[in-house]
Amino acid sequence: MLFVGMLLLIGALLSSSLSSGQVDKSSIRLQEARSDVEHAFSEVQSTQDTGANVTGLLERLNVAVDLLAQAENAYRSGDLTSAEDYAIQVTAAAKQVTAQSMDVQQSAFDSTKGSYLFSVVVVTVGSLVFVLALFLVWRHFKTHYVTGILKSKPEAVADN
Repeated sequence: MLFVGMLLLIGALLSSSLSSGQVDKSSIRLQEARSDVEHAFSEVQSTQDTGANVTGLLERLNVAVDLLAQAENAYRSGDLTSAEDYAIQVTAAAKQVTAQSMDVQQSAFDSTKGSYLFSVVVVTVGSLVFVLALFLVWRHFKTHYVTGILKSKPEAVADN
C-alpha cells in the first residue's frame, strides 16, 4: 500500500511538472510572439518615417496582432496547444512583416536617393544654362553699346 501511495505521489508530481513545463513553454512562445510583434511594429514605424507607403504592412501587422490576441485568449482559457500554434503563426507573420518592412524601407531609400541625384543634376544644368544665357545677353548688349559709341560723332565744342 505504501508503494502504491508513493507511485501516485510521484505520478502526481511528474504530471504537474509536465503541465508546468507545458505552461512555461507556452508562456515563452507567447512572450517571443509579443516581442516579434513589437519589433515588427517598430520596423513599420521606421519605414513610415522614411516616407514609404506602409498601408499593406499595417494590414499584415494587424493580422499578426489578431493572431496574438487569439493566442493569449487560448492561453488564458487553458488551451495550451492552441496557444502555442497561434504563437508560432504570430511569430511567422511578425517576421514576415519585419522582412517586408525592411525591403520597403530599402526601396524607399533607393527612390529617395534617385530623386536627390536627379534634383542635383537638374539644378546644376539649370544653373549652367542660366549663367551661359546671362553671358550671351551681356555680350550682345556690350557689342551694341560699343558699336553705338564708336559710330557716334563727337560734337565740336566751340572755342570761346
